[in-house]
Amino acid sequence: MSKTMSVRMDRENYDFLHEITKEEGGDLSKAVRDMVTRGRILLAVERYKKGEASLSRAAELAGFRSDS
Repeated sequence: MSKTMSVRMDRENYDFLHEITKEEGGDLSKAVRDMVTRGRILLAVERYKKGEASLSRAAELAGFRSDS
């Protein structure tokens, strides 16, 4: 189930997302969702590399589910 949220951001980040949206022919909401997904993956990799997260925890942080 998806949720709706309102986000306040500075002009520079808004302009960046708007530009990406125009380049890719998408919409602003999709651009924000894509950036959150990329951020989750980056966070997971960083924590795993620093030894702050196990491989399974990093997978969870990145949004991958384990069926085990």
